Amino acid sequence: MPKKENLIINIILILFLFIFSTQSVSAAENFNKDLIVFGAEPEGVAAAVAAAREDKEVLLVMKRENPGGLMTYAALNFIDLNYDSNSKNINHGIFAEWHQKIGSSISFSPQKAESAFIELLKAEENIKIMESALLEKVELKKNKIDFITITKNKQKYNLIISISHLYNTIFLLFLL
Repeated sequence: MPKKENLIINIILILFLFIFSTQSVSAAENFNKDLIVFGAEPEGVAAAVAAAREDKEVLLVMKRENPGGLMTYAALNFIDLNYDSNSKNINHGIFAEWHQKIGSSISFSPQKAESAFIELLKAEENIKIMESALLEKVELKKNKIDFITITKNKQKYNLIISISHLYNTIFLLFLL
């Protein structure tokens, strides 16, 4: 093969490698967040909302298209509530907000539950949602999470977990 053709092939290969290597780096940079929550079960939604209300930048990674887990996908539509000795509901916080959005009842439709979860999430500007994503890999370095790989629509995202002296990036898993 002549030298000129070798040079052209090498340049094409270098450009190809550069383009694809910078895409994964930029994918990681797009998700510079204080908290990454994987799983939009009720506890994942509550964690994301609570952190956003504390001015944290949150990435909520959902396996499915919508939040709610068992309450929405498995139609678990009956809940036990906690009452004090005077029969007063003692549930508070984000759960109480969600419960009020579904009508303050012990039974509800999965659609109403899903709408309430979505409403809670949309009310917080600091939450970015990545739906229909799969957790592919968690890479440890010295017994600490170094990065995670998430796949969405056949696109892989390497999310770098960095810890600086001012902010900690936290990764929470809420899986069934």
